[in-house]
Amino acid sequence: MRAARSAFASDGYDGASLDSIAARATLSKGAVYTHFASKLQLFEAVVEATLREASARVQRVVEALRAGTDAQPASAHYFGDVNDAEHVVLMSEAWRLATSEPGVRSHLEAFRRERRLECARGAVDGGANPAEALRVAQVVSALIDAATLDRRLGLAASG
Repeated sequence: MRAARSAFASDGYDGASLDSIAARATLSKGAVYTHFASKLQLFEAVVEATLREASARVQRVVEALRAGTDAQPASAHYFGDVNDAEHVVLMSEAWRLATSEPGVRSHLEAFRRERRLECARGAVDGGANPAEALRVAQVVSALIDAATLDRRLGLAASG
């Protein structure tokens, strides 16, 4: 999984091959196929792991909302960890493939629903009424997605 994550982060889904992933993992291509039937299935596993990481990042945002922080500064708590570049690329690749791959779309949609719910709960705990909390959750979600895409664009320009 580490080798696949690294390959997808450095080469994108289209540029990564099972051969290169197997080589990074010092495995044969057949060994990779023992665990994953296809490159897409391996990518979906990487997306699931990336979304679990994203959920942990969202918890920092939720804590800021619980403390009464406004949407924009609260959303900034999503970033700041080491390995942001890898996370940004993997998230943007997940978004890109979600437009054509139902499995990836399903994982991403579930994450987005849960993120909105968690952020709304955090806003309610921070004193917002339910309607306002839903609005805050939408704004925070949009700010996180925009920041991710902005960082991705910056990585593409510098790389």
